[in-house]
Amino acid sequence: MPPVLGRSNLDLNNSPHNPPFKEQLKLFLSVDVEGSTAFKHEQTKGQSDNPQPWFEFFKAFFKDFLIQFVGNCENNKKLLSPCKFDSNQIKRWKNIGDEQIFIIDLTHENQAIFFIKSFLEAVSEYNSEISKTIGLCIKPTAWVAGFPVINAEIQIGSSSANDNRKLLDYIGPSIDIGFRLTKYSTPKKFMLSADLAWVLLNHSECEKLEFFFDALEELKGVFNKKYPLIWVKTNFNPLKTVEKLQGGVEKNKCHYGDLKSYLENFLENAGRPIIKPFIVGGVFGQKPVWYDEDFGKLKKLRKLDSSTSLEQNPPYPSISSADADKRLGDIMATAKKNRSVKQRSLKKAKKH
Repeated sequence: MPPVLGRSNLDLNNSPHNPPFKEQLKLFLSVDVEGSTAFKHEQTKGQSDNPQPWFEFFKAFFKDFLIQFVGNCENNKKLLSPCKFDSNQIKRWKNIGDEQIFIIDLTHENQAIFFIKSFLEAVSEYNSEISKTIGLCIKPTAWVAGFPVINAEIQIGSSSANDNRKLLDYIGPSIDIGFRLTKYSTPKKFMLSADLAWVLLNHSECEKLEFFFDALEELKGVFNKKYPLIWVKTNFNPLKTVEKLQGGVEKNKCHYGDLKSYLENFLENAGRPIIKPFIVGGVFGQKPVWYDEDFGKLKKLRKLDSSTSLEQNPPYPSISSADADKRLGDIMATAKKNRSVKQRSLKKAKKH
C-alpha cells in the first residue's frame, strides 16, 4: 500500500468518547488580533528578503500574551484568597487563526472576578505596547459554560502517541453564544456573556470593573430571542476627539445594581439553554428544578458512572498497526471506486 501522508498522526485507537461525567463550570477567555488580515497583506508588500515579515509578531503573540496574563494573575493573588493561584489552572483550549482561547475550571466564587480582572489588565498592557511598536491591537471576550447538561466535553484524541494528555473539545449552546459575542469585542470593549456578567456582579469586588450595556441583539442560530450585549471597559484605546465629544463608547455605562437586577430577570426567564450558572457548593446560583433529572438521563444514555475513568473502561477495542494500515487501505480503495463510478455517470449524463 502506498504511504499515507500524516498516517502516524492518525490514532484509530482513540475514537471520540466522553470524559468523566461530572458537574463543572468553566470560564472561556478569548483574545484575538484586530486588523490582522490587513496587517499581513500590508507587511508583505514590497518584501523580497522576507516573504513573511509578519511571522515574528504572531509567534511572539502566542507565547508572550500568556506570560503577561500569568504575570497579572500573580500580581492579583490577594483577590483570589482563600484560594491559591497556580499557572496550570490556565489551559490553552485552541488557537483559531490569530485567536487564542484559554479555559479555566471555576471551583470557587472568587475565581471569576480574579481571572477576568487579570485578563483585562493583560489585554490593556499588551495593547499599550504593540499599538506603539506594531500598530496593532488585541480584543478580548469571555463567557462561562456549565457541563455536562447544557454543554458537553468530548475527548477527541491524545496529544501524541507517547503522551497520556487528552485532547478535549467543548460543544454546546454556551460555547456557540461565546463565539458569536467575539464579533462585538474591540480593544476597548471586553465582551462578556450575560451569565458571566451576572456572576461577576454577585461579587463584592465587581465595582473595580466598569460595566456597559450596548443593546439587545439577535445571535444568529444560537438563541431565538434578543441577547444583551454587555462589556467591561479595558484601560486602552484612547478615543479620538470627535468620539470624546459624542460621548464615546461610554454613554451606555450601567449602575451595578440595575444591571444585576436586569440580568437576574433575564437569566430566570430566558428559558433553556440559558440558566443561572452555579458552582456545586458555591454561594451563587442553584440548579434548575429539571437539572438533576436531565443529568440522570444523560448519565444513563452515556452509560457512565460519575467516577468512571476512560482508562478503566475504554469504549473502543484497540487495533494493531497492521489492522490500521488495512483499514486505511480499504477506505482509500472504496473512495477511489466511488470516484470512478461518479466519473462514468457524469460522462454518460453529458452524452445524453
